[in-house]
Amino acid sequence: MEIGELRHRIALSRPVTVSDGAGGFITTWEPVATVWAAVQPQRTGEGLLRAARPEVGYTVTIRYRADISAGMHVVFRALTLEALAVVNPDARSEWLEMVCRAVE
Repeated sequence: MEIGELRHRIALSRPVTVSDGAGGFITTWEPVATVWAAVQPQRTGEGLLRAARPEVGYTVTIRYRADISAGMHVVFRALTLEALAVVNPDARSEWLEMVCRAVE
């Protein structure tokens, strides 16, 4: 990955559980950062299942940050993605790859 490939502006947020005032809890989203990223769609699924209901996942690559984890949301244009996994691909803490799916 080259720094010039980070062409998309994304917003990252983390889930926060807060009291709803009635004895229950709700999840809200706390902003973490707005960063440059490379967002690449990835098709998933097999054979007939793919034809019936294709699912598109995304790989989002950003510069390394220690405060990124699975379960966070990535907002890219009008699309909200959920980070399913976060990987430090070369173990050099240079880049992070987030495997994501669209949130409906």
